Amino acid sequence: MTKNLLLKIVKRLDRSLSGQANNFSEQFMYGHREILIAYSGVEANWAIKGSIAHGWSPLDPNFGVPKLFGKRFIHLAWSSRVLHRFNYKYASNVVPIGAPFLYLCKLFDELKVAKLSTSRDFLFIPAHGSELSSPKVESLIANYQTMYDPNKTTVQLYWTEFLEKRIRDAYLSKGFDVVTAGFSGLSSREGLGISTRERAMSTIGGRHLFLLRVLINLHSHSEVIFSHFGTSTLYAGYLKKRIHLLNSDKNFTYTVLNNDTKIISGHDAENDFVQREIFVKYFNNDGVAQPNFEEFCAMELGFNDLLTSSDLAKLISTNYFLLKSDSPVTELLQQLKLSAKDQNVP
Repeated sequence: MTKNLLLKIVKRLDRSLSGQANNFSEQFMYGHREILIAYSGVEANWAIKGSIAHGWSPLDPNFGVPKLFGKRFIHLAWSSRVLHRFNYKYASNVVPIGAPFLYLCKLFDELKVAKLSTSRDFLFIPAHGSELSSPKVESLIANYQTMYDPNKTTVQLYWTEFLEKRIRDAYLSKGFDVVTAGFSGLSSREGLGISTRERAMSTIGGRHLFLLRVLINLHSHSEVIFSHFGTSTLYAGYLKKRIHLLNSDKNFTYTVLNNDTKIISGHDAENDFVQREIFVKYFNNDGVAQPNFEEFCAMELGFNDLLTSSDLAKLISTNYFLLKSDSPVTELLQQLKLSAKDQNVP
């Protein structure tokens, strides 16, 4: 017990002394910090002295970054609905504000960015990280080809897969158009000049534009096909896209719908239970999302928890520290404006 307590203290000390950008690095993932700063209108070189949920999970929420002494720094959760689902007792530092993606959609709409289009009808989003292990990329493509034409498909690879020439070539050889949203912003893997949380705020690899690229890719295609259920599935549902979950070894949608009670290894039992409920309620026997899925996505992403720009600014103004540069926020806004200009939107 004494050893575990000592290790806990050492870890907190190490993190606290490593610098604020390091200590509060989670906000830099996927461009979340840049979106919230841009929407709130606060100074572009401000950063949040706390943490932001980096993705959707049916499991209990994060509790935030621990202070060296005392409680924890503010943690910006996405949805009060998720907190209530687990009878979560609100800690004073946990505040549901809605997903950063929803604020990006608001910025997108305010600038009257046109709904972009591409010559490809379908967007395929495989589970990130899975192709380096199982299922193999070849079996994933073979499964996809049984239902969709690769020549009419854009595949959006996670950055780890995109860096693998073997994986890119496997898709290209079948006729897919291959894209990536960029570096996510936090990883233990080298490849784009970034690794570990010390360098999470770097803009190398475009992590600050990650969600903007995801939004544009989703807007640009009429149907989105997933090999799994995850955060991006909720994004697509919120945007009212036609969604199809494929049958694959890594996705238990079909085992649920066919009353197969097998528990998939690697999934926490609670996670497994919640996702099974989702599939049964919101997808048909072919794995296609039903009309009621849109409302579910909005609630899970925290639509009812969204703050006004002034309220968000007020929240951030009591929990911030200064960065040396404002370029990530400035570039995000510039790219949004360029998207509008390129579409000749009045």
